[in-house]
Amino acid sequence: MQDLDLSFLSPRERARFLKEEQTEFTGLSSEQKRELEKAFPAIRFQESMKAHTTLGVGGKAEAYVEVQSVEMLKSLFEFLKDSNIPYYLIGKGSNTLVRDGGVKGVVIQLLGDFQEYKVEQESGDDVFVSVGAGVSTLKLVRWANEQHLAGIERLSGVPGTLGGNILTNAGTHIGSIDEIVEEVTMLDKHGKEMTQKVKSIPFEYRRCKLPRGTIVLKALLKLQKDPEGKAAQHFKELMERRRETQPISQKSSGCMFKNDGKQAAAKLIDEAGLKGVRVGGARISDVHANYIVNEANASARDVIVLMGLVRDRVRQHSGVVLENEIFILGEEK
Repeated sequence: MQDLDLSFLSPRERARFLKEEQTEFTGLSSEQKRELEKAFPAIRFQESMKAHTTLGVGGKAEAYVEVQSVEMLKSLFEFLKDSNIPYYLIGKGSNTLVRDGGVKGVVIQLLGDFQEYKVEQESGDDVFVSVGAGVSTLKLVRWANEQHLAGIERLSGVPGTLGGNILTNAGTHIGSIDEIVEEVTMLDKHGKEMTQKVKSIPFEYRRCKLPRGTIVLKALLKLQKDPEGKAAQHFKELMERRRETQPISQKSSGCMFKNDGKQAAAKLIDEAGLKGVRVGGARISDVHANYIVNEANASARDVIVLMGLVRDRVRQHSGVVLENEIFILGEEK
């Protein structure tokens, strides 16, 4: 490729040609596995992803590693980039579906230092909290309630971790996380650490359009002092409502489809007569139509087929094309 003169091509044609010439990643070589194991002794091979996703389906990851620090992440990132090995980050696996054929490359989970959070600064009624990407959302919300801090209750009942919440601009009907973010520290695709103010971060509904390959490291959240504990009471009310309206006792990935902006996806699915519909071990919840639950040892294929059925029926019934709210990774079996 280095000997080819592509200057006669337009930038778009050149990019298309180079993309077509790239070889598909076919899996880790024996040498790459040895090097990974030598550099990162805690790495595990052929790790079942069922245990790392809340839906509990899917195949195995070729390699799985729990990263404990920014330094370790940078070292791993450099190795993967230099070796052209694909990588995927998961938090609690609450919005991730892994196909039955598993994941080629390396799956990364941020633990250790990434699970730390602390008050950085106070200014009047405002309290600025630094939160690592691996911090559990539920744990963070409960801590904020104990500290009499308001603002975080908009994430009440939201699963996952801070990093995933940032990338999906997670939230509830009372607001999204972008409304309390001051800045985000991240690693770009070149391994450079940088911090961006919220105004320069492209947040959208249930999406944060950061450049491909960006890894969120931590965020600074702006909360407010709440001496009367009103936020904590609101949290209790929201969690009670969640228990009544969502199948929280069953394996699921939360909401499978994004709302279309005018109508809730759950309402569209319900109106299409799909509540309770089953494919294999996967079933559309009777409690909340935008949830697919793993009721009887479902396969990833069961879930994906059921999602396709939902999209087709909703489009036929209402004309709305539903968009996935979950990420689908891996290979077909």
